[in-house]
Amino acid sequence: MGQGLSLSYKKKCQNCDKFGHRNRKIIKKRVRHTKSEDKSDKVVRKYITVKVLNKSVRFQLDSGSDLSIINLQTWRKLNSPIIMMTSKTARTVTGDKLKFEGEIIIPISLNGITQKLKVFVLKNTENLFGSNWFQKFNLWDQPINTFCQKVECITAEAEKIKMELKSSLPEVFSAGLGKCPKIKAKFELKRNVPFAATEEINKELDRLVNMGISSKLEFSEWAAPTVYIRKKSKEIRVYADLSTVLNAARKGYHYPLPKRGF
Repeated sequence: MGQGLSLSYKKKCQNCDKFGHRNRKIIKKRVRHTKSEDKSDKVVRKYITVKVLNKSVRFQLDSGSDLSIINLQTWRKLNSPIIMMTSKTARTVTGDKLKFEGEIIIPISLNGITQKLKVFVLKNTENLFGSNWFQKFNLWDQPINTFCQKVECITAEAEKIKMELKSSLPEVFSAGLGKCPKIKAKFELKRNVPFAATEEINKELDRLVNMGISSKLEFSEWAAPTVYIRKKSKEIRVYADLSTVLNAARKGYHYPLPKRGF
């Protein structure tokens, strides 16, 4: 090697697998490695609007789904047609089993064609236009952009919507605790005393105090709801439901049985 050349001349760049541009005396220009965004990585979903029971319903096109599905919200929008039990089972792409609410047969209209088709009802899902409907409406041989709407999930658009919401609803997105003035807090006892039996219950409580069985307290660290039962003799019997407080606070002692041979 000539004078002035360093050992970095023989080293390979980890980014582009080329030699030499770690040596500043050989390579005068600095090599910059930039990452380019692949526009094909953007999420693009295709949707189609069809007439279901004379109402416009938007479906997501899913040629990988063998079934067409609507969610419960759409089912209610269609005035809740009668759901029939179904034995059909399906799984997601991850293998999870789908539990259908049932199936309905309703008229579907698209491109001037109306057919009575089966659709399955499922909670918490997108409305899916499955491959079974593609054949019914002769869509396999048509370019997909001729009958659907393209929706792109762009980060900049999402940020714009977020800023508009923050500016229009500053109270909702403000820091710190908020308050809801539309609803008043209401305290209710766990078990209310029937108004018609109030006098009899007060007499029974006074009787227990006079006998020394119970005592009056202004404040107690422990409290349990009381239950009042009328006996066959028409008298009132007072019970305390300790299962709600006492049983939850008690410490249990477990004594496992000894194993055989000890």
